Amino acid sequence: MALISNDILIEPEMKIVDGDIAIQQVDDRNIEYIIYADAGQFRKAPTLGVSIINFVSAPTQDGRNIRKKIRSELEGDGYVLKELETRILEDLSTDINVKADKTSSRI
Repeated sequence: MALISNDILIEPEMKIVDGDIAIQQVDDRNIEYIIYADAGQFRKAPTLGVSIINFVSAPTQDGRNIRKKIRSELEGDGYVLKELETRILEDLSTDINVKADKTSSRI
């Protein structure tokens, strides 16, 4: 059974709905944060983070190591991957498509 993660909506700015702080589903945002973050950036999970910038700037990148690291980090945070695609584009940027469900909560 997949869990739905909800959190306070603060980006681009905090929203108030009917006098209360708005919340929304945040799994996509959490996955993006995990992919961009370096290890050590999450206080409660100091080893969590793919550090995608380091992968993209590596001179010999074929995508396998990126997929392996993304899978490892997301599964370690309780996600089950449904789809994971990475492509290195001609301008050396990376296109990443991730679909995952949260199955447990990391504490």
